[in-house]
Amino acid sequence: MEEDHNVWNFLYFMYYLQNKDFTEHTGIESRVKSMIEREDSSWIPILKTAAISEDNQNEKIDLHLDNLLSTIIEINGRLRSSGLSRSKAME
Repeated sequence: MEEDHNVWNFLYFMYYLQNKDFTEHTGIESRVKSMIEREDSSWIPILKTAAISEDNQNEKIDLHLDNLLSTIIEINGRLRSSGLSRSKAME
């Protein structure tokens, strides 16, 4: 999963959406931001990786999903608690 769906890409995208002016969001960005705010992870492309074989597919998916969601939630919480904003990050 690390090669097909790098967790840092998802985290960067979440950070990008958090700091982008909502009036400049595209339709898809608005939808994903709304899903993130509702803690809906269905925007993450689970079950779309070629790296997962049919053997033990559900167990591997559950493990990858748990790890990905845990990491995203942890880093998103750190971003929120640190008060990091676009203007601070660009300084």
